Amino acid sequence: SVNDLISYKSKYENPMDDGSNIIGTVSTSITTGEKSRNIELIKNALIKRGITNPYTIKAILSVIGKESDYIPKEEKSYKNTSNSRIRKIFGSRVSGLSDSELDSLKSNDLDFWDRVYGIDDPTGRGKKYGNTKEGDGYKYSGRGFNQLTYKKNYEKYNKDLGKNGVNFDIVGNPDLVNKPEIAAEVVASYFDNTMRSQTARRKYGAKDPNDYKDFETALMSAANANAGYGK
Repeated sequence: SVNDLISYKSKYENPMDDGSNIIGTVSTSITTGEKSRNIELIKNALIKRGITNPYTIKAILSVIGKESDYIPKEEKSYKNTSNSRIRKIFGSRVSGLSDSELDSLKSNDLDFWDRVYGIDDPTGRGKKYGNTKEGDGYKYSGRGFNQLTYKKNYEKYNKDLGKNGVNFDIVGNPDLVNKPEIAAEVVASYFDNTMRSQTARRKYGAKDPNDYKDFETALMSAANANAGYGK
């Protein structure tokens, strides 16, 4: 929830003014270890992309903290997850399955991912977002700091990264998104694109990621962008 995300605000100290000219820095209280290094990677990637508003940087870091606790990772298997939890997460993609059918499905990761993200998704969302071949659901399941999912998204951000001088083939090798340096670049590309959308402007009054005047509004937008605007 957004309230949970706001709790991550306490991890940062950021002197800012209250006027229209947003100034200041975002410094983390986590000063050692892998998480701290990864936070710096994300901050630097955002700044390199031109996202310098400290409200926005802190909002994105809050979302990443909730999603992955600053350690890039692959979406976990649901083999040991209760059916009720799976139904809550994936909704209509599994709603037509009995408990015995769902038990059988979740015992095989390839079949499970093709059902919820791929060619067997009854809602058609998997194919709509580029997972058109058997095994694509697993291949393009969530990875990185913010759980990038679906082949079309891997293609979109691979192309955008290339335009910005970051040349890695995350379509051919999706596991690259779990490498911190690449995951940080993917995060910067993702939020730079999504927080410039017409939906962001309509819902939050911001034409680009640097246009936020307070943390809570930036956080709502970043959280909504990560989940998919409209959710």
